[in-house]
Amino acid sequence: MAPAQIHFIINPRSSGGNTGRNWQEMESAIRRGIGEFTYEFTEERGSAIAQTARAIKNKADTIVVVGGDGTVSEVVNGF
Repeated sequence: MAPAQIHFIINPRSSGGNTGRNWQEMESAIRRGIGEFTYEFTEERGSAIAQTARAIKNKADTIVVVGGDGTVSEVVNGF
């Protein structure tokens, strides 16, 4: 069985910008816990929709959303 392809979609502005400021530390901790994954940051309103569709096209098994309800809504709309 092939390892899962996990893709994170991250809103760096979430939590008052703390997500973006602290991503490097969070990334290291996540990699220690689950291994390899890919990720990308949202850049503007609506960008998570296209990012989700692209992740699915690229065979992501799991999509993890790091952000607020707006980011989650966009990811859902990308399916």
